[in-house]
Amino acid sequence: MDSKEMDEIDVLVSVIIPVFNVSGYIEECLESVVRQTYTNLEILLMEGKSDDDSLDICVKWAKSDSRISLVSRKDGGLGPARNFGIDMAKGEYIFFVDSDDSLPVDAIETLVNMMQQDERIDIAAGSYCSMDESGMGSGCTNLLFEGCDSEIESKEQKERYIRLGVPAAWGKLYRTELWKRTGIRMPSVLAEDSAVFPSLVIMSNKIVCTDNITYCYRKRADSLFVCTHRHLKIYFFIYSYCDYLKGKGLFEEYRNTLFRFTYIHLMAWRDRLKPLIPDIEEYKRKVEVPFSNAVQECFGVPLISDRHILSIGSYNLRFICHRIHPQKGDIHTAFTTTVSQFYNFRVVDEKLYHFNSFRQMSLVNDREKKVYHDLLNLDSSIQLILIDFLDDVKDIAVLEDGGILTISEPFLEADKKDIKINHIVSWNSDEYKKMWEKSCNNFIGLLENLQCNVALVQSRYCNKYFDGAYHKFPDTLEIDKKNRFIEEMEKYFIHNISRKITVITIQDTLRVSDADFRYGCSPEYLCNGGLNEMADSICNRFEL
Repeated sequence: MDSKEMDEIDVLVSVIIPVFNVSGYIEECLESVVRQTYTNLEILLMEGKSDDDSLDICVKWAKSDSRISLVSRKDGGLGPARNFGIDMAKGEYIFFVDSDDSLPVDAIETLVNMMQQDERIDIAAGSYCSMDESGMGSGCTNLLFEGCDSEIESKEQKERYIRLGVPAAWGKLYRTELWKRTGIRMPSVLAEDSAVFPSLVIMSNKIVCTDNITYCYRKRADSLFVCTHRHLKIYFFIYSYCDYLKGKGLFEEYRNTLFRFTYIHLMAWRDRLKPLIPDIEEYKRKVEVPFSNAVQECFGVPLISDRHILSIGSYNLRFICHRIHPQKGDIHTAFTTTVSQFYNFRVVDEKLYHFNSFRQMSLVNDREKKVYHDLLNLDSSIQLILIDFLDDVKDIAVLEDGGILTISEPFLEADKKDIKINHIVSWNSDEYKKMWEKSCNNFIGLLENLQCNVALVQSRYCNKYFDGAYHKFPDTLEIDKKNRFIEEMEKYFIHNISRKITVITIQDTLRVSDADFRYGCSPEYLCNGGLNEMADSICNRFEL
């Protein structure tokens, strides 16, 4: 059947909406569903014996629209409600909506049109916007901007989507046959959608993603929960995909990606539970130990790695490390330069003062030549040294006593009354280049005999940013000039180092800054998609 023939068929879509104690939101939700431009819908309200007026509201809507069917169930929980909806569904496609969320008016039409382009497509995933409790928008997540592929078929593409995609059940149109063919069902545990997401992706013939917004997700204040026995069992979700894929003989093939998925989600839950259990020993007993035991049981390795990273370079490296190891243990340095650290190794005794604690620590690291000393006395847990030269495109201050400091943002903002500067060396000068080459040779000398892995990350200044559309920064000529200098430094480093190093890069389309980045939209900050791609590339090359 070609796409033209498929377009002529107005297929039925089953919209499954679990309902429980959402009387303040269900009207808005249902209004957005019944007003969809795609009208051939079967709307299944799976009501879970609410304590508020949710059931009465559902009855009213079911009477007003013949497409709505109301099912009142006692067993509760999102997983069982969705499963019952899947079994009831008459539609060729299934779409899940949470009853406190809403849809753009053309959401289902957009996804149906995507599905009908190819009968092999099992999932069509849209991007989404977040809103607060009152319905005010608070930002959007664009799947393509995050690094997901627009078409997903290969193992590599599926692994990337498992790592970068949204594991929630909502916001996607599923071919009903996918659920029937695979037998996948959601468990009666928290994070029930995460429990099936990897299995659905791996078992799909093809997945397509769009940057069009097809879902509006509400962040509710009451989602900040009181810790209960159920929440302490959150780790149960990992057994669903591990057991299912082991049964299909696919677990080992996707093992590394499944571990990364498990690690990121369990670490997020550990952090969320920690403030709710203030007693350290109780927290270890109730959270850390069972979480670690579950991972050990499924993967044969501990949850928390004792393999750490030393990152030397830009702030981007810090964010990359956080994506690899959300827990503490990695060592980061930023706002310093190769020249400051390795030209003459002289510690600057005069102090600088900054109101921000992280930036104050960065100034101390620059003064005390922390990178040099970290390499001289490398911690045995360091398995990888990450390097980039983005911060080397900075002027330096040569002090009266011969000491050197980086003229970084923290330096410019700091109280410098004790610092006596002899002269400033511009990064674009011949003097700087000579100093940098000498410093780089000293740096290389320290790296040559280290036993750990070394990776050069090819960071660049971004010449464009994204705010829903792509825009060029106004100073692209200066940005291009800086990037050419970074390329020269990388070539010098690669040519002169004799030990094995790994070069990490990304496609140019991901070299974009994010207008919504919390530290500001600036060329030196890489978007999530680029950071994720870097982190994935590193994880695929090293055991961390």
